[in-house]
Amino acid sequence: MSLEGNLGRSGREDVNPPTTEHLVPRLKGGPSIVANEAAACRRCNADRGHIGPVDWLAQCRRRHGWAPQATLLATLLNALDIELENVGGHRRARRYLSSQLRRCRSSD
Repeated sequence: MSLEGNLGRSGREDVNPPTTEHLVPRLKGGPSIVANEAAACRRCNADRGHIGPVDWLAQCRRRHGWAPQATLLATLLNALDIELENVGGHRRARRYLSSQLRRCRSSD
């Protein structure tokens, strides 16, 4: 499996090997496709739960010593948007993703 990039939220990948995290949570209609996956350490993946990626980014920014990669998150969300547009369907995920992209752009 090819992961698009490591979000590096906690910066602790040396201690916690990366796991596959869904950018748009499955609960929110996120599909199980490579474009909806990113690498995150197990702790970050578990801590995030069903929190949206933009809200999680804000939480990570407030945590001491964490180095979230906002630019990488924006890149991955944009790539997922393009992929979902190309494959069609996934209406629920696309609505959720659209709101996350708006929030991501406004938080820059």
